[in-house]
Amino acid sequence: MEREAADELTRLRGYQFLTLKPVMVVSNTSEEAAGSPPPAELVEACGRAGHELCSLSATLEAEIAALDEAERTEFMAELGIEEPALDRFIRTAFASLGLICYLTYGPDECRAWTVREGASAPEAAGRIHSDLQRGF
Repeated sequence: MEREAADELTRLRGYQFLTLKPVMVVSNTSEEAAGSPPPAELVEACGRAGHELCSLSATLEAEIAALDEAERTEFMAELGIEEPALDRFIRTAFASLGLICYLTYGPDECRAWTVREGASAPEAAGRIHSDLQRGF
């Protein structure tokens, strides 16, 4: 049965159905629940469905974004928030798409490159330039 399901998914991929795309659930919580983990029922439901979950308080995040760096750090510490929601959102989006990011830097630039999770070093090098992939 598993093999049949895999073959069926392979045949359907060419149609680009939205229902076959990865799903990321974003839970907009109250300001009071901002530093707390999302409700267990939601975590469980997302786990069963294979969806990624990102919980945040949009109202609180708007307030945090309006603060300067020193105030932002202090305010987040008071609320028990370790990192801004934007960082968690991006990390969750990358995970749902099966992507990772690696960095390169040189004397005149620093750059982030996106590759599929599990990509080999030559494949990752090919993102920079195809000659690097062939000569790796």
